[in-house]
Amino acid sequence: MPTSANLTYGNHATRFGEAVIIISNNCLVGLGFVQSNNPSATLKNLLNQLPYKTLNCDQNETARFSEQIFHSTSQISIGMSLNGTDFELAVWQALLDIPVGETISYQDLAKNIGKPTAVRAVANAVGANRISYKIPCHRVIRSNGEIGGYRWGINCKQKILTWERKKACKKAG
Repeated sequence: MPTSANLTYGNHATRFGEAVIIISNNCLVGLGFVQSNNPSATLKNLLNQLPYKTLNCDQNETARFSEQIFHSTSQISIGMSLNGTDFELAVWQALLDIPVGETISYQDLAKNIGKPTAVRAVANAVGANRISYKIPCHRVIRSNGEIGGYRWGINCKQKILTWERKKACKKAG
């Protein structure tokens, strides 16, 4: 994503709650779930990580992304624009490798990227992911099996994990 971009956002209903989607140059740059019925706070939270020149609301423009992410049955590739350190990008790439319906601990994720002692840094990188759901940070749990935190709320994380497990079981069966 360029240093200062033109951003377009929209709010969309999903099976996990209302989501705010932000795009730039036909790429997804932000996706977060609304908490406490406050979409403005979700937008602000995402924008804190995004340099931008202009910001426009256009539900029609972002609706295509919402449809492809949350409602399409085909595996359509969506362009994503990511800014982060090399370490964050490595963590986010590793998140993309976690299969639907499965979870991994922060510790195992750190091992998977070749940084077994960097568990706290891995957790910070997971939390810095600004494209939730599409980059599945919700699939990371504590090593004791507890669900752990989630930027967009524990209830949202639980809904996503439950739905993904059911989806994975249907594919397997």
